[in-house]
Amino acid sequence: MNDTRERRREAVGRWALPLATLALMLVTATGYGIFRDELYYLSCSRRLAWGYVDQPPLVALLAALVRAVAGESLVALRALPAAALAATVLL
Repeated sequence: MNDTRERRREAVGRWALPLATLALMLVTATGYGIFRDELYYLSCSRRLAWGYVDQPPLVALLAALVRAVAGESLVALRALPAAALAATVLL
């Protein structure tokens, strides 16, 4: 009984900060307009090519995937970076 409660407490402690970070990032995602880097990634996602030397090759592909699945809203564009930040906090 105590062991289960202790495991649950550890799990809550482990996930609390990453989930709070994710929630904060998503809540504040529309607090300011689109940034020029985001516009550039959006433009690259419309014209997929391997020749973009100023960013890793999968950035444009991931942006195209997010745009195809969730659209071009600010929350949709910032959801994947917010999830990556939450995963980094978890690590």
